[in-house]
Amino acid sequence: MEDVVRTGISGLDYILNGGVPRGSNILIDGAPGTGKTTFGMQFLVHGANHGEPGIYISFEELPSRIYRDMQPYGWNLEALEAAGQFAIVSVSPDTFFQQLLEVGGLIDNLLCKMNCRRIVIDSLTMLSQTNSILNNPRAVMYTLCSGLRRHGITALLIHEGGCNHKDTGFEHFVADGTIHLSIREHRTYYRKHTLEVTKMRGRKYIEGEHPFKFTSRGVVLPAAIDPSTPAFVGPNSGDPDHISTGIPDLDTVLQGGLAKGSRWLLDTDNIANHWVFSPAVSAQRMVMAVSPDAPVSLVMEFMRMHGYDVSSAISERRLFFVELYERRIPDEVKDVLFDMSRATGPDFMNFFHKTVVPLCTRDDDPWFWIYDVNSFIALRGEDAVMRHYPEIASVEKDLRCTSLMICNSSQVTDELRALRALFERSVDGIIRTWVEGRYQYLQVAKSPSGIVTEPMVVVRGNASSSVRLI
Repeated sequence: MEDVVRTGISGLDYILNGGVPRGSNILIDGAPGTGKTTFGMQFLVHGANHGEPGIYISFEELPSRIYRDMQPYGWNLEALEAAGQFAIVSVSPDTFFQQLLEVGGLIDNLLCKMNCRRIVIDSLTMLSQTNSILNNPRAVMYTLCSGLRRHGITALLIHEGGCNHKDTGFEHFVADGTIHLSIREHRTYYRKHTLEVTKMRGRKYIEGEHPFKFTSRGVVLPAAIDPSTPAFVGPNSGDPDHISTGIPDLDTVLQGGLAKGSRWLLDTDNIANHWVFSPAVSAQRMVMAVSPDAPVSLVMEFMRMHGYDVSSAISERRLFFVELYERRIPDEVKDVLFDMSRATGPDFMNFFHKTVVPLCTRDDDPWFWIYDVNSFIALRGEDAVMRHYPEIASVEKDLRCTSLMICNSSQVTDELRALRALFERSVDGIIRTWVEGRYQYLQVAKSPSGIVTEPMVVVRGNASSSVRLI
């Protein structure tokens, strides 16, 4: 028999290198609203669906209320109960404790009759108040764990902890493992649920806090990604009125993608991989001002990796680059690259009006522009950007160009706050992406339709799938 038990929460099983040790007693600790009951129920449902019957012991809630609370997750608890794979027992702490220890007692008989392999006890806080003959919370905990081990049952023991998981009680020492759930402020207006494994006897696990979400399938714990690695993006949505962002989930949120003719700010930080958001690969005609960390050769490699026919776009003069830095220019792009590495402010605006504008007015099909704001600030200075930006923005609107400005907010100093505020006011939409710990987040903070989302975790699949947002 396998020595680990899968929890049914794939991200958690990954963190635990497969699952929790079979026959162990795991403490699920957290403040009210952190998801302890949902974690416990998902653990039981997964086991019931895979030949491991389970029991949910409740000292406070009636079965009817638990059934109601679990309905949003689509779990057919009644069917599992009818099949003998699942049961909810509502009982007093004293009765449960006495019957568990009594051979042939009610609880002992139920465990044997069902061949119970999993159990969730909700909660230890209530059980510790039992009036049993032991009348000793620590002794009650030791006796409980011993009784469950005698039956070979893997148990989740719900513990009503506070917000600070550093306040460790005796339960944490007695249990074989501890998983702490928390909820805290996130980006001022939102709350973030996190999970941290702080103890797991006999298992190696990934340390640190991991965000999780409640979905229609229950708890989902996204796997951490390496934000520095270019991600695999999805195909063009095919919507003639929008340019795909490259992320199908984000296209859905934005009702098709970036509306043609709209102007967007992509607010990122030093670590976040903004290539996960790459509408450039689906645009038909574009002008791209390359940034210091993305030379032309790297940009073309990325576009080809995601199915964009770079060679055809260059030969048909549908793809142009503006180089702001003195770097080697690949032979393939010499006819479609404008070298502005030595241009001054006036030179650049002259180039913009005499070269870029006529290029983008040669036919009726709107163009897509993408450029790095920080590069222009670093090379031209704040005053020049402040002076010329309104003019460029006005031309973008007149030409009905779709534009994406990439701004690394971590590089914007206090002196540049006013310039950043100007960008935010003038654009139609703002998408923010940043990294916290091992996870990258993405949030729509402004959009033409008024849609604003909560922070979503960026999850990357394998080479045949696209980036997802959870």
